Amino acid sequence: MRSLVPDKVIPIDELRKAPEECFTDQAVAVSSDDGKIIGYLLDTTLYEEMMSIIRQSEQTDTFEGSFQVSEERLREIVSQAELVLSNATDSDLDSYSE
Repeated sequence: MRSLVPDKVIPIDELRKAPEECFTDQAVAVSSDDGKIIGYLLDTTLYEEMMSIIRQSEQTDTFEGSFQVSEERLREIVSQAELVLSNATDSDLDSYSE
């Protein structure tokens, strides 16, 4: 299954002007004029995959999902982790636990 985390945020005005151009093969977040996320756009394939997982969860007590972080987001996470580690003191590292 593709990532449900939006790689792109578009303003509501862009959606109003050309809605057909706003749909991609990835989830897209839609923001209000003040920047608050007010909704998401999903293509039919992603929506159908989500509905399949929901139906599966309703039929059984457990279900499997494979949610995947986008490459761009994963690079951001790694970059943030590298920054935190490079700024960590010995005391910070001594008190670390999983």
